[in-house]
Amino acid sequence: FVNKLRMPRTLLSFMAGGMLATAGYFMQLATKNPLASPTLTGASDASALGAVFFLAIYSDSQGNMLASYDSLPIFALLSGFAVLGLVMGLNKLIKGGDTTFILIGITMAILCKAITSLLMMLSPIYRASEATAWLSGSVDTANMSQITQITPFFIGTVIALIMASRLFYIMNFNANTVNSVGGHNHHYRWVLIIIAGAITAMAVSFAGPIGFVGILAPHMIRKLSPDSHGTIKGMQILLLGGIIVLVGDLIGRTVIAPIQIPVGIMTSIIGGTVFLVLLYQQKASK
Repeated sequence: FVNKLRMPRTLLSFMAGGMLATAGYFMQLATKNPLASPTLTGASDASALGAVFFLAIYSDSQGNMLASYDSLPIFALLSGFAVLGLVMGLNKLIKGGDTTFILIGITMAILCKAITSLLMMLSPIYRASEATAWLSGSVDTANMSQITQITPFFIGTVIALIMASRLFYIMNFNANTVNSVGGHNHHYRWVLIIIAGAITAMAVSFAGPIGFVGILAPHMIRKLSPDSHGTIKGMQILLLGGIIVLVGDLIGRTVIAPIQIPVGIMTSIIGGTVFLVLLYQQKASK
């Protein structure tokens, strides 16, 4: 029971939460906007589209799956990377900047949501219901096969945090200061945005679009540990992101048991509440 259900669910919650929190941190550094979300690149909604597409095409009229569920994250991941590449290509084609890139990402996210809704309308009711649960952000079907698949991506996220430690310090300065010492602030922003999009696609592919973690975790670390910087701060954000999703999943599966509330719904409720409190405290301190 522990090895087949609890352990995979716990590991997936922690790794997906940590990755989304890291992606949010990268995005906020790149845009210098504390409200920036990793979903701005369009990768999250694209991964969700890939998952729903898998459920739609690999099921027959009797509700039987024609392929293993282990293939769902692969479809979601490929879809996320494809749209991220498309956003980058379109931005390069029209010679846009950082703002244009984000606007294209938001546009692609809207298109992906529209196509996802269309697929759900055309799918049998049981597949639409299944897709709805996944789109809420869910780890209740986690298994060790998925843990094996996501672990290299989680390790890659940790490596990216360590390797980007120099960028964390540089991005705290304005563009003129960075350029005066031979740096390229514009290039650094691009690197962080692309990494954030890639990490988001990876996390969403396995756990669904879990909301608010990418915004909340960096904010809470700024409040709880204002003196931390660089890699240490990044690791704190990663750990807190994993803990937030773990707690959200724990509450979701116990508060009205045996009914289980998807973790994405719980993180949005918890995250939204905590975020409003943080904003109130910040406003009151001024």
